[in-house]
Amino acid sequence: MSEVFKPPIKWVGGKSSLIQQIQPLFPRDIATFYEPFLGGFSVAQHVQADRFVLSDANPLLIDLCRAISMDWEGLADETDQIFSTNSKDQYLKIRALGDWTPAQFLYLNRASWRGLWRLNKSGQMNTPYGEGKIHLVDRVNMRKMNQWLNHNDVELVHKLWAIPKEAGPTDFFYFDPPYDGTWGGYTPNGFSSVQANFFRDCLDLADRGIPWVMSNSDTPEMRGVFRDFEIKELSTNRSINSKKRVEIVIINRGRQ
Repeated sequence: MSEVFKPPIKWVGGKSSLIQQIQPLFPRDIATFYEPFLGGFSVAQHVQADRFVLSDANPLLIDLCRAISMDWEGLADETDQIFSTNSKDQYLKIRALGDWTPAQFLYLNRASWRGLWRLNKSGQMNTPYGEGKIHLVDRVNMRKMNQWLNHNDVELVHKLWAIPKEAGPTDFFYFDPPYDGTWGGYTPNGFSSVQANFFRDCLDLADRGIPWVMSNSDTPEMRGVFRDFEIKELSTNRSINSKKRVEIVIINRGRQ
């Protein structure tokens, strides 16, 4: 097994602090592990599966993972060059480009206020400069991620959520969508407009006997839609938009 690595970016809602509570809820034997809301890449490396299909609606996340997989050293060199000249003026100039390389994406993520990635409806990043000190790339950590990506059967896909027709009862899905009742500005179109369709897809997977676990916020909507499923509350100290929120996991164990 490859060594554990830290997520390559800061990402709102990342599961690094919760993985020890979430991973034990996963099946032990997984043919294909699907993670359609990849985000900051904090879950998949803790899963044992024959195959991984990791996707996200944000192409920058997928492009970053592909760059780490193909040429992590070249990415580290390019990113360090940008990091070494960090300034508010440079940040604003790169932010205004709107079409970012993986190295520029890493830089914007590290140099922005609290590492927040936020896009407006025009697809423009509008997070202010963070003013804090940023460090050069952790090359040991990036090498570990490269090894994991290349030592496992991993497919990286940029796409909106859709049920794979080939999925079956020996596969498993982990869902970490933008939480109900929170903003979804990770992509220009947000998530609220497709949330209802996504929920229906989850119920369809359950009808097909395909297991999944979903992380989300504890809201009446979530408890209503998924009232027939097992729901567990998670212990977490983090807040979203300065408001403390109780997080839950909804568990569909598939065919027993």
